[in-house]
Amino acid sequence: MTKIVTISANERSLTSSRVIFDSGLGKNRCSGFHCASAWQILRLSWCSAFSRCLRSWRQSSVDEDPHEKSYARFRVLPANKRMRWGSYAVAASLLVTLPVASSSAATLTIAGSTTFNTAVMVPYQKAIEAATGLTLVIIPNRTELGIKLLLEHSADLAMISTKLEAVSRTLRESEPTLPVDRLVSFEVYRARVVFTVHPTNSVRSINAQQLRAVLLGEITNWRDLGGRDLPIRLVMVDAGAGIPLTISTQLLGGKPVTTNDAILVRISSQVAKVVEQEPGALGLTQEKNVPGHDIIELATEQTVEQELAYVTLEQPSPIVKSVIDATRTLLSAEQ
Repeated sequence: MTKIVTISANERSLTSSRVIFDSGLGKNRCSGFHCASAWQILRLSWCSAFSRCLRSWRQSSVDEDPHEKSYARFRVLPANKRMRWGSYAVAASLLVTLPVASSSAATLTIAGSTTFNTAVMVPYQKAIEAATGLTLVIIPNRTELGIKLLLEHSADLAMISTKLEAVSRTLRESEPTLPVDRLVSFEVYRARVVFTVHPTNSVRSINAQQLRAVLLGEITNWRDLGGRDLPIRLVMVDAGAGIPLTISTQLLGGKPVTTNDAILVRISSQVAKVVEQEPGALGLTQEKNVPGHDIIELATEQTVEQELAYVTLEQPSPIVKSVIDATRTLLSAEQ
């Protein structure tokens, strides 16, 4: 099997992405292996999956990119501490049902949501590679940037953490000429969005009307919600990320979440760390980011779910479809 390449969060700008592709991973993607037959590829894939399974059994946790350690601990799925035998067993079984990559398509580039990357690619990237015979080049940046790279033909798949309709609407407003109508979404997982506060905050619940008013900037002090005389400071991932887009769609009728006096972070898992330190904070993050932090989840009247999905330009090729199918199979096996 060929080596998985991961681009760290520190290298995820659009400019650095283009440098990567100009270096030889664009249209003329290099082959990761030169087997003479599909059977040789299948045998090598099986051996790699088995050897990785043995390494996983000996280790107490997944080998992680040191650049990702700040957020790789918090994951949506049950495989958040180590890759299990079951994941590789599923990956091995997929080898007989999924199309094997040819030498001309051995590398697949996937860009977009850091939430998707943390929840899916960090724990399952190796198993997906074992199942498909592909080398995966991962560029975690943001939902919108992943879509733009896909539209520029600089990525084969985009990772998003909200509904495609929400991303498309935002992109149409900022760049009307983008061909977003050609995009196709493939959902792989759903995660619940939660609203969190500092443990010293006496407010423990909020109704739908109050929550909308806070998110739109109409209520700006905890005093108006029965708490202390303290400014409300939203803590969330910056513009173009999946959680604000999801909240905009499901709670605010398409209106954007206010960023007035907000604390903006790079990735969703950083929200909890900020809320722990900011008494007036209202954190917008995923449920899986709450455990292990001294923060309180507010009780709300409406459930907000974040959709994790792949996006392709038109219908996917068989090779791209194999990645989608392998991801869905692995995630369903772990639930």
